[in-house]
Amino acid sequence: MSRGIIAAVSPEGAIGAFGRMPWHYPEDLKRFKRLTLGSTVIMGRLTWESLAKKPLAGRRNVVITRRKLDGVECFPSLEAALGTCEGDVWFIGGTRVFDEAMKFADTIDLVHVPDVVAPEGAVYFPAIPESDWEASPLEAHPDDPRLKHRVYRRRGARRAPFSPSEERGERASEERASTKKGATDLSDSKRHQSVTAPELPKALGPYSPGVVLGDLIFVSGQGAVDPKTGKLAGDDVESQTEQVFKNIEAILKAAGSGLDKVVRCGVFLTDMREFPRMNAVYERMMAGNRPVRTTVQAAALPMEGLKVEIDAIAYR
Repeated sequence: MSRGIIAAVSPEGAIGAFGRMPWHYPEDLKRFKRLTLGSTVIMGRLTWESLAKKPLAGRRNVVITRRKLDGVECFPSLEAALGTCEGDVWFIGGTRVFDEAMKFADTIDLVHVPDVVAPEGAVYFPAIPESDWEASPLEAHPDDPRLKHRVYRRRGARRAPFSPSEERGERASEERASTKKGATDLSDSKRHQSVTAPELPKALGPYSPGVVLGDLIFVSGQGAVDPKTGKLAGDDVESQTEQVFKNIEAILKAAGSGLDKVVRCGVFLTDMREFPRMNAVYERMMAGNRPVRTTVQAAALPMEGLKVEIDAIAYR
């Protein structure tokens, strides 16, 4: 698990003005999405309001506030929120959250924009104690030459654990590491993350609808349940196949991809005589994309009346 602070700052250190971000760099926004997908993003109330009170897709959204807000999880303190977190966490603003998160974070990922922000209405990134953080060289942004990028990593001292259970887990990890010389940890690029969003189809068991590993997205076998009703989209294989692809597309969209980036599908039919009808809808929904595919007949599928299930692998 990693915990990072991520922000963009002006030459004066401003991160926003009058409740909004006073610049727009699409490539940096895409990078932000790539880094945070599948993780928990923690923010203050004003940052939530700057998002038009809409959660960031494909991420667990958490707001630090004593108010009750619609459409998002709320906690009265950073410590309370962190006690519920599993997997990677990103702190995304504003100033108070950034300041309090410094004792919990492992890294600070800062993008430097050239835009000058007037003092009136501006809010600023907190000071970064040099005694606690080691800065990398200021380098060109990987996706936009107009921007600069720097990463700060915590010096030798450990950050504060999220909870007593995490502290026990860290101690256990250290003990295991001491008995396994030569063992190596997986890098960030190897760590997989579940795809989560409120509108996604609900899993019927202990598995994720989708998982992101680097630039690959693995989609679990999807049935024809309409997430809005919780019922099968129809009794015929054509209606069910169309709903299956809508479910796959929702998961891919939440992970920053789409049906045009699917490279493999696995199709399961309860009756192979319905293959031509399924195949016609498949071709229409894939709209010219022709991934590799395996089609098999299954004795049964995990829902009464379900005729087709499809899994997929895509990239982003």
